[in-house]
Amino acid sequence: MDEDKIYEGESVWRLSGYPIRLWVIALGGFLGLTVLLIFLMYRIGEEPLQFKLPADFSTPATEQASP
Repeated sequence: MDEDKIYEGESVWRLSGYPIRLWVIALGGFLGLTVLLIFLMYRIGEEPLQFKLPADFSTPATEQASP
């Protein structure tokens, strides 16, 4: 495995066999998406979605229709 060789003067810190840089990128992306999701959930909860219902939605539509 030539790609796993560490050449002279080069040091690669590894965690579970993967470079630390890869862990930092993955963790940063995960935290970024988590913060974005929490922010979006907060915004949706702050301003509830407005669903417009008919004035009298207890009666079926067939009874409201006039011939």
